[in-house]
Amino acid sequence: MGCKIRITRHKTIALRLYWRNRESQESTGLRATQRNLERAERLCRRIDALIRGGAFGDEDYRHFFPWGSRREVLGLPARPDRRRSSGKLTVQDYASRWLEAECPPVISAGAHEARKSAVRAWICKEGLGIGHLRLADVTPKEVAAWQARLFAQGLAYGTVRQAITSKFKAMWTHARRSLRDEGLVLDDPLDGLKWPRQIREAPNPIPGDQEKAILRYFRDREPHYSLFISMLLGTGARPSELTGLTWGDFAPDTGKLSILRSRVRGRVGATKTGASRRTIALSPDLIEHLSVERPLIADPTASIFMNQQGRPMNEHAFANRQWVRCLQELGFGPRWLYTTRHTYISKALTEGAVAKHVAEYVGTSTDKIQENYGRWMGRTDVDPLTAAQEAKLGPLRVPGNESTVPAVRRHANAR
Repeated sequence: MGCKIRITRHKTIALRLYWRNRESQESTGLRATQRNLERAERLCRRIDALIRGGAFGDEDYRHFFPWGSRREVLGLPARPDRRRSSGKLTVQDYASRWLEAECPPVISAGAHEARKSAVRAWICKEGLGIGHLRLADVTPKEVAAWQARLFAQGLAYGTVRQAITSKFKAMWTHARRSLRDEGLVLDDPLDGLKWPRQIREAPNPIPGDQEKAILRYFRDREPHYSLFISMLLGTGARPSELTGLTWGDFAPDTGKLSILRSRVRGRVGATKTGASRRTIALSPDLIEHLSVERPLIADPTASIFMNQQGRPMNEHAFANRQWVRCLQELGFGPRWLYTTRHTYISKALTEGAVAKHVAEYVGTSTDKIQENYGRWMGRTDVDPLTAAQEAKLGPLRVPGNESTVPAVRRHANAR
């Protein structure tokens, strides 16, 4: 909700209005000069304050935008049904329709924000995306050229893949389904699209000494967030899952924690997947820490993790401020906050935890655990056969020599 300034491709100033759960673009007719931008900025701030304060009504819209695009507010007849001219729809036209059709609660708030960002930054960005193309003109050749432009921008492999095979594909699937009844049959422009070979980097968990330093930093320097960072490193939960917790999710008598929702950019929604809804047992240290922080009379609907202003935590704000500041002051290299999840999983597997148990505990699949964390499953100092045999029979200690004799040789000697 609010108002923002946008410079159109014709170098004029427009206002993007987020009002009544709908976005519209309102033209000002002003050229994008410095003086006009200052005037538009003052107008934008005024309208934004009214909208966010809940005081922006139909009369205000008609006052500020007498020639606006919301015809129903202006009392004008609706424009002809766009479906009759679906053959002229551009990718940018349909992107707006798609974002409006698939929004919370149909999808999570986080997924919707990610789609909006993808449309703005990759799919419809002028000079980079394919927003100007008609849907009927989107061919495998055009998509391949778009892919090349994205890579030429220096974007990471995963980013380009997300833009094309996740966000754009979801939009295109919606378009093929909804426009079929309108007589527009769309082919699959991703058919035959080739991707360069990717060298997948394994998760890079935080070393033990750095983990201790981070915990000590928050305990001494940022005690308000000490419990949050301890929970991240001690449970492997996603940051959005922890910020969605309420005191009703914690059972101090059993030490169990129920993860039933997530909070993304201030919006509470479903967990990432169905498997992410789970109840986990906490370690004794975390049970004690949570019990100490728990109010004497705890409101079961109140968030466990609050920021210093008394509002529910925003994991993005924490990652960009407290987390980055911690790593910088300790002299560590940059890391995503999500690395705390990798750290817990890799530690558990290194200590011999069963992959299925770890997967259920952190809310993912066993296949993902084996695919991404295989190098922490089992010993790497000996060959697999020796490791398996020593796990059953134990290492052989030679009298007077503390070195371990391989189990295979021990069996040969026994015979």
